[in-house]
Amino acid sequence: TAEGKKGFRVAPITRNDFNELVTIRQELEIRAIELAIQHGDDDWEANIVAAYHRLKKTHPPGHIENPADEEERERRHRDFHMALIAGCRSRWLLRFCEQLTAHLERYRRILNPQSIISTGIAAEIEEEHRALMEAMLNRSTKDAVDIINNHRDRTYDVILSRFETFEQRTAAAE
Repeated sequence: TAEGKKGFRVAPITRNDFNELVTIRQELEIRAIELAIQHGDDDWEANIVAAYHRLKKTHPPGHIENPADEEERERRHRDFHMALIAGCRSRWLLRFCEQLTAHLERYRRILNPQSIISTGIAAEIEEEHRALMEAMLNRSTKDAVDIINNHRDRTYDVILSRFETFEQRTAAAE
């Protein structure tokens, strides 16, 4: 954030900001999914399959052992989710979704470093990716929206559960 005549400082993270970002992302991502299913073409479908294949070639969450593999997983995960909505035909909607994803990624990296999750949940996440790809390719808007909501909410619930500890550490450091 910029402060007049003082320069820049790292923006704080807050529950309210996080919740607002989540709400906006949910609304925009669902709209992008609807439009992508409506307008997506053969190239869009092929890009989804390719992005899913690249994602599957990485270690699943809960099995990542080093920062380089974590970064590669994050990049491929982001690419997969962007491929899903790329067929929406709205560069503005895609840009907003990408920006929201980046802002929410900041929260995830601070509050849930290395995507710390159990291996059981990791298997569920991997299955959601497959189901999400299939719902998009089958042009099933309802299924795709249900899956993406569950998939997204799982991550957001983990992040929200870590806010209290983060706030306590932050208060103790001040």
